[in-house]
Amino acid sequence: MAKEIILANAPTGFPVTEMGRADSTFELRQVDLPELKNNQLLLKTIFISNDPGETFQDFSRVVTAGFVLLIFARLVPSRLFSARLRSMKSRSKNGSKSRLESL
Repeated sequence: MAKEIILANAPTGFPVTEMGRADSTFELRQVDLPELKNNQLLLKTIFISNDPGETFQDFSRVVTAGFVLLIFARLVPSRLFSARLRSMKSRSKNGSKSRLESL
């Protein structure tokens, strides 16, 4: 199970952070994660920026549906990722770390 944070109601003033109210700014949902397909990665969110809520009295013009906030994430190890990393390590002839290993 994973958690989704949905912009339920675009705020017209300060965000309503209490969940479960009809006027809540955000809605928290529990969702099942589908199996990863080829060339897909699973990322775990570490930090989501919500700066407009702290810097503007009315940011309804700034944040709209589909707007992507600044997000920091960590790669969740998976079979596909592990196989790709092993392949990259075996191709490294000079012993230097790959970009993925150095993160």
